[in-house]
Amino acid sequence: MGLFSKSKKNSEVTKNNVEEISNEFVTTNISKKENANENLKNEMVMLSESSSSISSAIHDVNSSLSNLTTATLTQAEEINNVNNIMANFNSRMEQLAYNV
Repeated sequence: MGLFSKSKKNSEVTKNNVEEISNEFVTTNISKKENANENLKNEMVMLSESSSSISSAIHDVNSSLSNLTTATLTQAEEINNVNNIMANFNSRMEQLAYNV
């Protein structure tokens, strides 16, 4: 009988040790996964902020290009108007010279 009770104690101690190790392993794994999830969440937030900044920069560049295009077209129209005025002035000066 003494052998059986000693064996039973050893198996209970071993069983308890296995349960403790198993519980500790599970707790450690859950903790690691929670940390990994938190890190991924933080990375996603940072990526979202970065993509918002990039989107804003692209919008600013598009706006600047639009303004530059408008200014260039306006300048081209003004140059064309000055060219027409100068051509009319030249034509009238020639007519004036013929009349004199």
